[in-house]
Amino acid sequence: MRTGNFLGDGEHGINNPDVQAALAALERVKAWDRVFAHFSSRRYERIATKRFGAVVTGARWWGWLLHQRMTPHTIDGMPGDDHVEYRQKANGKRYRISQPYHLHWDEMQRLVAFCVANGLKVDIDGDSWWFPSSTITVIIQRAGQSYD
Repeated sequence: MRTGNFLGDGEHGINNPDVQAALAALERVKAWDRVFAHFSSRRYERIATKRFGAVVTGARWWGWLLHQRMTPHTIDGMPGDDHVEYRQKANGKRYRISQPYHLHWDEMQRLVAFCVANGLKVDIDGDSWWFPSSTITVIIQRAGQSYD
């Protein structure tokens, strides 16, 4: 499991002076978390699309990551799920993204156990494009798959 910041420290990262200035301005606004979420979510979405690919509307269950077919008895849910979407890059790499407001320790343990048992891996990132600053990103992909 990897944890981190998918925005990184580069030109779009938290150490960018423009980002620092914007955050300082938001701190002076009474409802800064809502303002921040509204204006930053589109930017985060663009970064996510570059990293994880476009949203795939036809994918509806985790087996899609492993190129498995859905059956009438398939259940998609995973521990801690919220705001789930599936993405695919042009090179064919597939991702299942969940953006929960919280992920309790017992949910995290069940999620990791589920992924290990099914040939998947899970990464948790502190940044999210679904209500940034209030949600995290849970990235699930086929075990052994890299992000590039």
